[in-house]
Amino acid sequence: MVWGYIIAAVASLAGSAYYQKKTMEDMKDGQSGVFLNKAGASEGLRIIYGRRRVGAIKAWKGVTRSGAKIVSTTGYDKLVNETAKDNAHGGTRDTADWLHRLDVWAQGEIEEIESFNIDGDEHTNTRFTGRSHPMFRSVSYYGSNSQTAPADLVSAHSEITSDMSGKGVAYSWNRFLLRAEDIQYNGEPSVTAVVKGLKVWNPAINPTDSSIKTWSNNPALCLLDYLMADYGKGLSEADINIASFIAAAATCDTVETIPAQLTNT
Repeated sequence: MVWGYIIAAVASLAGSAYYQKKTMEDMKDGQSGVFLNKAGASEGLRIIYGRRRVGAIKAWKGVTRSGAKIVSTTGYDKLVNETAKDNAHGGTRDTADWLHRLDVWAQGEIEEIESFNIDGDEHTNTRFTGRSHPMFRSVSYYGSNSQTAPADLVSAHSEITSDMSGKGVAYSWNRFLLRAEDIQYNGEPSVTAVVKGLKVWNPAINPTDSSIKTWSNNPALCLLDYLMADYGKGLSEADINIASFIAAAATCDTVETIPAQLTNT
């Protein structure tokens, strides 16, 4: 698949002035890009408790001439780097300069994706936002069992269908733009995210309904969730001494006063 990005084959070239100059010269010579190999590898779906930064698992990628404007304002959980002009017409280009990628983060339903980091910079950096069409835009889904496929990506790319809802999977539709006159990527972008992970049951608050879950980094509650979840051990409530987990969770939440250090004189 041909597109406007130049994919770096040698990591040491990334960021060099030489490589940027060569990229621009190639495009001026009419080379609209090189082949983007859609290679991938099998990787298990992460289970994230608490908060942590993780790298993207690239599940799919494709390129278009259209930036795929956001028409549907419902269904997604987080939208970053949206601009009015970008949504007005989507930014149709003469060549396939838009890279669309489905990046998977974890088993859902998670609490939140707090922030993104692209090639070393936060997504709020003016490197990505200071333009009418942002160099990086992201639409995220947190992995509920009722979520739907990103309708605007379905409309923009024939490989994505409405059946690809990703139920129970937290992922982002990340979009990147290459402009020959304003190069921001020297290869396929590397993305990480700070993720607040799985919601868990707190039996001390909801003793009769284990389906009511909220985010917590309490280790006892996280362990209880893993023991009962279908992505974990899958035990029933009857198989577990719930009272012991309530007590353990209370202990974990107890703030202890550390005594002052004594100095032997």
